[in-house]
Amino acid sequence: MQEFKIDKKYITITKTCFLGILFFFILGLSLPFLPDEEKGNAHGTIILALISTVVIGCGLILTWLTLRELPYADIVTDADGIWYMHVGRNKGLIPWEKISLVTASTYLRFIKMQGLDLLDSSGKRLLKVHYHLNGFEELRSTLNEKILNNMESTPLKFSKSLFYHFYYLSFMLGFAASGLYLALEGMPLFGFLGAILSSSCLILEYARTIVGLIVGNGRLEICYPFTRISISFFDIEYIQIVDTFFLGDRTPEVWVMSKHMQEPVKLKQVGADLNAVYIALRKAVNI
Repeated sequence: MQEFKIDKKYITITKTCFLGILFFFILGLSLPFLPDEEKGNAHGTIILALISTVVIGCGLILTWLTLRELPYADIVTDADGIWYMHVGRNKGLIPWEKISLVTASTYLRFIKMQGLDLLDSSGKRLLKVHYHLNGFEELRSTLNEKILNNMESTPLKFSKSLFYHFYYLSFMLGFAASGLYLALEGMPLFGFLGAILSSSCLILEYARTIVGLIVGNGRLEICYPFTRISISFFDIEYIQIVDTFFLGDRTPEVWVMSKHMQEPVKLKQVGADLNAVYIALRKAVNI
């Protein structure tokens, strides 16, 4: 039996953030009522107060949701399964065989939260594993191994949505239109150079981004907008999930290393949950 508890430092930091956001939320609400010596635009003040209240309020709600679940996030595992510590083994045991998938936690299906959801075969959430549990990496490794033993290897395909391509195309056309407008307004050099440089940077970034994966027939195909790389399963030396951190948030990446490459291919934001991608690749390559 092994226990995984929330890091106490993270609880303190979250409480501090909540109080700080709450202060600015109240400050935003009070803007229309503060004394204005210069008697400026009252409508502008009200609009600013509404915008700040909505934006800061969203952050306040998400922080409160996180803070509310922390006392119940501790987890226990043993050879038979996993359960919440506050529920107890007798009532809360989830057998390993019941877990079919591990995905990143979301709120309202599009807001990424700091954790993993354990799902059954019907997609129902069984339990949430918070990123800030002490020993999280060990627990995630155990979960992945258990799921690998339960799932079957089938050809899979992951790809970014059409909205992603439309997003980049819109910005490219927008910069081109801005450059043309400046040129017609008497600044041709500035307009054309600006349009060429900005569009070139966008095209370069777009061309270097992985937009899809195809797993099957003994190969892994990594798709880019204008080309693709094919790697034989026999040439893959390792597949590992690696975490990157930004402002305390954990973001996973899947690294694939081939015998014929000097550096691993780093998969991130490939149009599918990276935990699912990692497990699918491990199962297909049989590593």
